[in-house]
Amino acid sequence: MNLNGLPTDLAEFVQQELQHGNYSSADEIVCAALRLLQEWEQELDRLAEDLSPAVQDYPDGDRGAQLDTDAIKAEGRKRLVQADI
Repeated sequence: MNLNGLPTDLAEFVQQELQHGNYSSADEIVCAALRLLQEWEQELDRLAEDLSPAVQDYPDGDRGAQLDTDAIKAEGRKRLVQADI
């Protein structure tokens, strides 16, 4: 797998994981990362679904802003990048 398009820190991380024998290929690392991302997205969807009924229980006058799941996901992604996870 060509790592030239990755930021330097991520390419180095991939190389370290390969050197430590944690993964047999860069493709395997990418697959693991994508599985984690998929799980994260599914968890965000579940959380949004869990919160949605609570928001709907308020009387119309007290409801406030509607739950914006896209904004919640975007904020979560932003925090992940800032946390450098």
